[in-house]
Order: sequence, then structure tokens, then C-alpha cells
Amino acid sequence: LIELLVVVAIIGVLAGLILPAVARAKQQGEAIRCVNNLRQIYYGMRLYADADAQGRLPGDNNPGPRPIGLDPSPSWVFALSNVVDNLEPLRLCPS
Repeated sequence: LIELLVVVAIIGVLAGLILPAVARAKQQGEAIRCVNNLRQIYYGMRLYADADAQGRLPGDNNPGPRPIGLDPSPSWVFALSNVVDNLEPLRLCPS
């Protein structure tokens, strides 16, 4: 019985050491997803600027063509939805 309790205690200590490492790995994974989201937005802006005759980025001065069925207010998000599929999850960081 004592040996069993020692084994359970050792397993508990090991679990206590591993859980913080797993939490840190999860945070690093979320940070990498944020960086990837920014990279995708960058590529969308490059595509938008390359498609523009003067190489301008989306903004108030250059609203560009509006996506069909979306709010026509000038915003880089709406302008980039023409060149980036499923832009909504890219705007928000998972953390």
C-alpha cells in the first residue's frame, strides 16, 4: 500500500511539473497563429496594392471596389475581403 501511495505521489509531482510547460506551449502556439494572421493580412494588402493601378493600399482616400453584399463604409477590412478569403478569423488573435 505504501509503494502504491509513493507511485501516486510521484505521478502527481510529474503532472505538476508538466502542466505549466503545456500551458506555455499553448500560449506559444497562439502567438504563432497571431503572427500567421498578420502575415496573411500583409499578403492580402500586397495583392490589393498590386491590383490597384497606382499601387495604393486600402483606406479612406482609396476605398476601391466594394465586395458585393457588404457594408459600403470605407474600411480596409471590406476592401481586403476581395482578395483574402475568410478574413474575419484573421482579424482576431486567438489569445
